[in-house]
Amino acid sequence: MAENPSDKHALGIGKFWANLTSLELLLRIYLMKKHGQNEVGLELNAGDRCEITFLTNYDTFGTLARKYNQLVPADARIDEKPIEHFRDALAHGRSVTRDPGSPMKIVKFSRPDPVSNTVTVAFCEVITADVIKNAVNGVLGALVMVARQLEREFEGTVS
Repeated sequence: MAENPSDKHALGIGKFWANLTSLELLLRIYLMKKHGQNEVGLELNAGDRCEITFLTNYDTFGTLARKYNQLVPADARIDEKPIEHFRDALAHGRSVTRDPGSPMKIVKFSRPDPVSNTVTVAFCEVITADVIKNAVNGVLGALVMVARQLEREFEGTVS
């Protein structure tokens, strides 16, 4: 049975998203350790209360990445902009496809300009296999970079 092209796209986007959440967690752990914050485990249950740390706060991926980049040497910095751009397009864009077997197109609009009462197209791209591959490779490269830096500074953190 031939592989369905839409399954391949869904798998690729899933890989991007899973690796992005792992990258964000590593950024949070790095920032928490670097700032000497108490480690709050993920074994908490709904309704439990805990202190606000880099693990528990509402910082966005981009904010976390920029804070990380300010603390590490140049050779350990990550290029968060393309990752953040693709993530925001997936999370906030409008997607459409003509049929399940063809790549989807994502259009993301800016926040409204209160003066002109208009929006600008901030992202418009057909999400081809190459686009997905580049996004997955970008987030994987950043994930490896942060893991290496965590291990360099806080040995035994990443296994």
